[in-house]
Amino acid sequence: MPIERAAAGPLYQQLKTLLRQQIDSGELRPGDILPSLRQLCRQYGVSAITVRRALQDLAAEGRLVAQQGIGTFVAARNRHPRLALLFFGFHEQEWRRNPGIFGDLIGGAATVAWQHEALFSVTRVDPGHDMVGVLASIVEERFFDGLLLRVQHDITAADLA
Repeated sequence: MPIERAAAGPLYQQLKTLLRQQIDSGELRPGDILPSLRQLCRQYGVSAITVRRALQDLAAEGRLVAQQGIGTFVAARNRHPRLALLFFGFHEQEWRRNPGIFGDLIGGAATVAWQHEALFSVTRVDPGHDMVGVLASIVEERFFDGLLLRVQHDITAADLA
C-alpha cells in the first residue's frame, strides 16, 4: 500500500506516522523485526532516503532499535513518557512577582510526571517570540507524549494570527 503523494506533509512524516500507528496498535509488537529497507521502499512506494529518515526518527523516539547487519526491531515499551510545560508571554518581572503561582503550577505538573515515571521539561518563552514557530520547532525536533501550555491572559486572537 503506497504512501499517497497528494496527502499533506512530507513522505517520511507520513511513513513515520503509519509505522507509529502500527506500533501503538500492537500490529507491530516489541521485538518484531521490520522488513528490509528495500522491502519497505517497495511496499510503500517511496525512496530509501524517505524510509531511512522515518526509521531514524522512530529510533530517536525510542520506538525502534537498529542493529547493524541484523535489522530494525520494534523497541521494548520500557521508555518513559515525556511531557513538556511551556509558558508563553510572561515577562520575567511576572515570574519574580508571582513565584508561588508559577512554582505551584510547575511543582504540581512535576509531581504528576514523577508519579507516572515521566520525563518532564519546563520552558519559558519570552514575549515577542513567534509562538507558532516555537511550538512547531519543539514538536518537530522533540517527541513529547504530552504538551501543557500556559499562555498569558492578555494575549488576544490577533497575537496568535
